[in-house]
Amino acid sequence: MDSEKLKKLQDIEARVADVEATYAGVKVEVEKAKLVATEPFYKRRYEIIAGKSDPTKEELESFSASQNASEVQSENRGVPYFWLSVFRGHSVIAEYVTKRDEEALEHLEDVRVLSPVGDGPGIRVEFHFGKNKFFKQKVLWKEMRLSESHSPLLGLQEGDLEEDGTPVQWNEGTNLTVRKTDGKKSKGKKGGSESGPAKMKVCPSFFGLLSPTLSGLRRPTAALDMDPSMDILSATHEKAQARAGKLAIQHFDILNALRQDVVPNAATLFASGKIYESGDGGGEEDADEFELVSAAEQTLESLPEGVRRRVCAAQHAQALALQAA
Repeated sequence: MDSEKLKKLQDIEARVADVEATYAGVKVEVEKAKLVATEPFYKRRYEIIAGKSDPTKEELESFSASQNASEVQSENRGVPYFWLSVFRGHSVIAEYVTKRDEEALEHLEDVRVLSPVGDGPGIRVEFHFGKNKFFKQKVLWKEMRLSESHSPLLGLQEGDLEEDGTPVQWNEGTNLTVRKTDGKKSKGKKGGSESGPAKMKVCPSFFGLLSPTLSGLRRPTAALDMDPSMDILSATHEKAQARAGKLAIQHFDILNALRQDVVPNAATLFASGKIYESGDGGGEEDADEFELVSAAEQTLESLPEGVRRRVCAAQHAQALALQAA
């Protein structure tokens, strides 16, 4: 290729880069404006779901009471296990919620999407929790930003992401992202086998999303085409870096699903999926003796009148947020 053609190609690439930068800047400003416009309506939805405020007449215009409606006794309780049911009702997020996670997610009170720190594109999601036995923090958050090297034309690549977040301060014995395993068996003095000291191993958990990508979330399936029993902390540096890049993209996809689909449509997801109730998993406990919750075989119509009224009002607030966006 002669120098003149090469220079033309370089000029074209430079113009494309300028367009990309302009588009990225405009998109960031649009996303920030949408968050400002929708925040009051999502705040109202939270107040309704959490039982902090009663639905108004306007919010209940589309509500139809059943003929055999029970008394409105749940009016001040809010909607129990709302976000747990929402997560389990979403095809992407449900893959990452394990049975061990469910009891902790019972206490999830709100999920909020915020603007990331700085001027570049990215996602910041906050998880607001009530009092629980797993950790003391009331707010956990995760932020992922696209680095300056990212090119929209090439798509999301390993190394394009930067992350920040809240390390979960787990109470003793409640860390859902690790599991105790028996050490390797060795031959005993009398010919038998003896187990070595127990070790902690990274395991699938939704809360892995809040861990650094190097030791973070792993799909329960072999979606990453890797041995699911492989412990990243014992892998070679090269393999660890490659896995960290894949996990970072995985984390970004989850945050994006929360931003684009789950948070805007939470009340709809709740109304259309299985409703969760407090339970003991049929009297069984998992290997780490965490109490479980279970998906009840019931629909929204079978719930108490007060809960259904709140879901209807939440859907109203949610519709206003979508209009404002």
